[in-house]
Amino acid sequence: AANDSTHGNELWKTDGTELGTNLIKDLTIGTANTSISEMEVLGDKVIFRTNNFPYVSDGTDLGTFKLNNGTDYYQSAGFIKFGNKIYFSALSSAISTGAIFSTDLTNSNTNLLFNPNCSMFCGYKDPFIMQNKIYYIKTNLTGGANAFEYSLIYFDTLTNQITDVKIMPSFLNGTTASYAGMFYNNNNVAFFNYAGVWSSNGTNNFTQELNGVLYLPSCCTKGYNDYLCFSHSEPEVGYELWLAYFDGNSYNVKDIYDGPNSSYPNSLTVYDSLLFFTATDSANGRQLWKTDGSLVNTTKVFADTVTNYYNSLGTGKMFVVDSFMLLNADYLSIGSELYVIKQSSHIPLNTKESINIKSNSFYIYPNPSNSIVELKSQNKYHKIFIDVFDAIGNKIMTTDKTQFDFSNFTNGLYFFKVKYDDKIEMLKFIKTN
Repeated sequence: AANDSTHGNELWKTDGTELGTNLIKDLTIGTANTSISEMEVLGDKVIFRTNNFPYVSDGTDLGTFKLNNGTDYYQSAGFIKFGNKIYFSALSSAISTGAIFSTDLTNSNTNLLFNPNCSMFCGYKDPFIMQNKIYYIKTNLTGGANAFEYSLIYFDTLTNQITDVKIMPSFLNGTTASYAGMFYNNNNVAFFNYAGVWSSNGTNNFTQELNGVLYLPSCCTKGYNDYLCFSHSEPEVGYELWLAYFDGNSYNVKDIYDGPNSSYPNSLTVYDSLLFFTATDSANGRQLWKTDGSLVNTTKVFADTVTNYYNSLGTGKMFVVDSFMLLNADYLSIGSELYVIKQSSHIPLNTKESINIKSNSFYIYPNPSNSIVELKSQNKYHKIFIDVFDAIGNKIMTTDKTQFDFSNFTNGLYFFKVKYDDKIEMLKFIKTN
């Protein structure tokens, strides 16, 4: 989703190039915004949530529509892909307390899968798949207006049978636990949220709360190297990045914002055999980070980046498509735009601005060079300002001069951001021996 100031926040698509980045449909006509979240891919289509309803798109205006097979699916949540279908929870005109539906992203093949027969509202809970079974938190009234009972159940897609796994601890008025959701499984053990982090292998005896996780995590991934990765708060370190093992033990990867301050890790995404996420530290504000799960290899990706600029805490998502990752970022101070991160180098390339290192107005000569270079142009301009960055985004120079001495700089890749006549262009320079 993106906002181009003409249509508001709407559905877009990209192939990683400027020409291939386009608006799909203005779902809310005019400059008003459309809420778009929980996107999942199936074949050549995507399903996403808009104003609590499931929508489908094939990347075209006519092929973007609200799912409806004789009923609307209100308060939809938890789109999960299994085989050639998507499963999700929602309310319908026939089931006002919530149920699980399946779809192949066509209206005619969107159907009720099973009704958990909740005796009260079961919405906003994310189901998940483990070993051909769909798990769900069921909510029931047990007597009295404020008496609630929650149970972990599963629906076996092979036998079409519903099985109760475990009756969960009760909470007064159903607060906190009523928003339980599923996080991740490795086909043998699953992690889920129930006023804390729990693990289960589908049996009563091995459905248990994780050790050391005392507070509800705010953000989780589907897993990294068979760990659960999540943002979690403890009094000593605040909200930081944690990993949990399937045996129930967990640990804090790194106290990014020292002491009880919180770095609020978010947008956790597995890519290129690493875990990428956004976090805030005391020196640089909100940045893009990566980790292999160890303290020493938990580092910032770029030094001058504000990633996922969805709001002040960067809660927008990053998406992995084929061999690259897409993210919203303010990189090299040209504003919040869509970027592509490619494998190995992890250098961001903008899909919509000229940061794809092409300039029609300027060039650097000589390039490569080991000493003095000059910024040249065949066009006239009134005033010029130049920022020079190293390969990881550190600003090393700001000047209005056009000649540069790189003899004392280390070898490698550098970027020139050229600002002139209300325009910005980016160039690449390589320092050699």
